[in-house]
Amino acid sequence: ADYLAKNLADQGILAGKVVVAPDMDNMIGKLTSGEVSLYLESPYGALAAYEKGAIPVARRWKSGVGEYHTLIVVRKDSGITSVQGLVGKMIAFEDIRSTSGYLFPKAYLVGQGLVLNEKSEVTSPVGADEVGYFFTGDVENSFPMLVQGRVSVAAFQSDTYETFSQQDRDQLAVIAETPSVPRHIVMASPKLADGLLKRITEILIGMDQTEEGKTVLYRTC
Repeated sequence: ADYLAKNLADQGILAGKVVVAPDMDNMIGKLTSGEVSLYLESPYGALAAYEKGAIPVARRWKSGVGEYHTLIVVRKDSGITSVQGLVGKMIAFEDIRSTSGYLFPKAYLVGQGLVLNEKSEVTSPVGADEVGYFFTGDVENSFPMLVQGRVSVAAFQSDTYETFSQQDRDQLAVIAETPSVPRHIVMASPKLADGLLKRITEILIGMDQTEEGKTVLYRTC
């Protein structure tokens, strides 16, 4: 915010401000009303903002990652070798608004012809013609559930999976993966004047061309 403000002085911008919202819907409301000018989000949040009129202006790397995808993972001793083997099983998803922990893997599995139905508990019965899914809330919950056999399969973000120890990964097998998408997208308020939006985009895309810009990118990546 400070870097943008400093480089937008010729546009009458005096300072930058970071706004914190209680949830994504609230933030999207601030963005579309013009209270917030820029919103950096993963594809699900970016799409939700786009549907409300926000404008995508750039891709952003996050934690050194430009693109990511989801891995569908089982225990090696599960006997499951393909997504068709998930019928009658329970899958651990992270959160209903997670791009990589729910939306991508669910869409992928539905595209493979599977019928997915949400269950209220990890112990809920799963029909012989469906795949049950349960929200764990976090990857730190999904992983032990999978390793302990409480669920048959789990969905993990690709770069998160790489952080697992080799010993842990030796117990697991990846049976499918979704296509890759941008890690983060910069969304702009539809209330921004065209000239100002163009200038902001130029500054963001050119940040790696200045030493100060590189420092800011490194600190926020």
